[in-house]
Amino acid sequence: MAKTKQSWLTHSLAIMLSVVMFLSMGAINLITVNAAPKVQTVTEKYTVPIKSLETTAPIPAVKEAFNKAFGETVTVTVSEDGTQTAHIKNYHMVINLAGENHANVSSIVDASTDLEGTQVATIISEKEEIYTKGMMGPTEKITVPDEFTIPLKLDENNSQRLSITVDFMDAFLGGGKPYPTTVTLTLDMDNKVIDASALQALIKECEAISPENYTEESFKAFTAVIEEAKQVAANP
Repeated sequence: MAKTKQSWLTHSLAIMLSVVMFLSMGAINLITVNAAPKVQTVTEKYTVPIKSLETTAPIPAVKEAFNKAFGETVTVTVSEDGTQTAHIKNYHMVINLAGENHANVSSIVDASTDLEGTQVATIISEKEEIYTKGMMGPTEKITVPDEFTIPLKLDENNSQRLSITVDFMDAFLGGGKPYPTTVTLTLDMDNKVIDASALQALIKECEAISPENYTEESFKAFTAVIEEAKQVAANP
């Protein structure tokens, strides 16, 4: 996969950071560095709009609420071997059905597997939310995923089927037991944007370095790369 300019600049900054640490008070000249410093591989990251999150549930109020469950965008990481992973934020839902019913996605399983209830998501963090225990029932607290990752296996339409459980639906239709429902996540890959957060973090780290212990020539080259990286980070 060809490296983007953002990826190239991240590599360049890391190399310059490694080199400049050796260039103390002119004791070592840049020319005498015989080998390029070892740089950690940088994967590609994109912010990708969510085109839709559709549920098989026929009720419009449920469809509307589910469509907003994962927000407006996901962060997609693409490794060098082409493997894709989506980092997703889980949002609280309000289902307007005979009044306000609070709901949350409580688990994410693989809809393409034969193993019922096989967890496909890696939970990054959790949060405490409220949910309605049955149609217009009492409101109770529950711990649900806040952020999670899933392996992406998009089809030709950039869609992927997931089987999820929702606390409100578990109480309303499952009698308190998990009540899986299938949703289809569709991403707008044509409008993906490079995620510059890693580059911005590296820029901030590099800007904190003081020039007092380095040669003027080496630090000038270092700051030039930082300035170019800032331009890319501002308009990825």
